[in-house]
Order: sequence, then structure tokens, then C-alpha cells
Amino acid sequence: MVVWVVGFNVAIALLNCYLFWKIIQWRRCLRCTHYTLTRTERQMRRILTTAPRVIHQGQQGAQQTRLAYARLQSQIQQLQQLLSLLILVRKLWYRY
Repeated sequence: MVVWVVGFNVAIALLNCYLFWKIIQWRRCLRCTHYTLTRTERQMRRILTTAPRVIHQGQQGAQQTRLAYARLQSQIQQLQQLLSLLILVRKLWYRY
């Protein structure tokens, strides 16, 4: 009976040692995760504080690109009209 009680107590002690070791590992993992999340939060704050300025610059660049595209479209249309006129003149020249 005493052997059974001692064996049971040793088993409980070993189980407690195993659980203690697992808890230490989890704490290390949680501490590492905490540090990683804290660093990420700091970096995101730095990134997000400059984000409105960057977005505004991007919008301005897009607007300038749209204006340049509209100008080029009108120039392309004028060139097409000029080429059409030249082709018409050439056809009329060879016809008469």
C-alpha cells in the first residue's frame, strides 16, 4: 500500500514537473509574441502617421496623370484628323 501511495505521489510530482516545464515554455512564447506585437504596433504607428500625406501625394499624381492623358488624347485626335485630311488630299491629288 505504501509503495502504491509513493508511486502515485511520484507520478503526480512528475506530472507537475511536466506541467511546470510547459508553462515556462508558454510564458517564453507569450513574451516573445508580446515583444513582437509591441514592435509591430510601434512600426504601424510610424507608418500610419505618414499615410495621409502619402495618400494625398498619390491622389495628386493620379490627377496630374489624368490631365496629361486628356491632353494627349486631344493631341491624338488632332493628329488623326490631320492624317485623315492628308490622306484625302493625296487621294484627290492622284485622282485628278
